[in-house]
Amino acid sequence: MSKDKRIKNIDHQKANAEIQKAMDNKENAILLKDALKSFPGMDTVDQIREHLNSKTGFENVLMSADALNLKSQYVIVSRFLNEVDFSVYDKDFNVSQEYKNKCLENATTYWNDADLKLFTKIEKALKQLNNFGLPINCFYNDNKGQILFNEKAFDLNRQLSNFRPLPATKQVVNSNG
Repeated sequence: MSKDKRIKNIDHQKANAEIQKAMDNKENAILLKDALKSFPGMDTVDQIREHLNSKTGFENVLMSADALNLKSQYVIVSRFLNEVDFSVYDKDFNVSQEYKNKCLENATTYWNDADLKLFTKIEKALKQLNNFGLPINCFYNDNKGQILFNEKAFDLNRQLSNFRPLPATKQVVNSNG
């Protein structure tokens, strides 16, 4: 995230759902990795089909796989090869931190540039009001849709500016001592 972006919302439920999906698919990833060892150098189901059928001369790939004692491996590969993304996992088949960060980033929405410019203007104005020490003397008027200055509150606060409340004590003393 660049420093000129400002987070508007993070959909944690969406990110967590994607991470949970990867966690649920962990066992399939482990099975697939082991099954792919039986087909070195082959990356697609079509390559594996051609390899199996060329070895046996059969047209039925399941018969070919069964004849070569690779039926269970072929079934696993054909079922999970397009479902499992190994880049989601670390070497121990735990969901990687990079993937978790990617899910979180994909579930994050940011304020647009126009809003950011408006926020900058508002923050500058608020900083000026705060520097005056006036915020407690200002209020929002719903009828006018404006922030107004309350002169009476200002005058009262100015008169009481020398008043300092006593610090809190741990022991309460009553009039009898």
